[in-house]
Amino acid sequence: MIEGLGLTGDEHVLEIGTGVGFQTALLARLSHDVVSIDMWPDLVQQARRNLARNGVDNVELLLGDGSGGVPEHAPYDAVVVSAAFPEVPPPLIGQLEHGGRLVQPIGPGGREEVVLFRRTTTGLERQEVLTPASFVRLRGRYGFTS
Repeated sequence: MIEGLGLTGDEHVLEIGTGVGFQTALLARLSHDVVSIDMWPDLVQQARRNLARNGVDNVELLLGDGSGGVPEHAPYDAVVVSAAFPEVPPPLIGQLEHGGRLVQPIGPGGREEVVLFRRTTTGLERQEVLTPASFVRLRGRYGFTS
């Protein structure tokens, strides 16, 4: 998923679904800075400890509903969504810089395709399927409600 973003080191990245912070740390190393959000308090606490222990200091870690993105830090050059939904939530499209890349598992949760998208002047363009996968479902206002 990270490779699909094509990071060069200058990007402002949004990560939806921090988990314990492993992918967050990789994104932080490969980009300028990362905004990462997760809805589970225990995971955010664990990620915060893991990132601090490893000296990662270019991450803004937030607790909340990531299905709507984090508009106050937008626009983003790249967005990675670590949960499945049948489509890209509209707020994420609006927070992506023109020419920006978004990677998300597309499907019902449990069996989907990780897809690379690019933001164009006309909207979001599907670029390629990166891999089949199995992810948890995206929950929240713009995701699954249960």
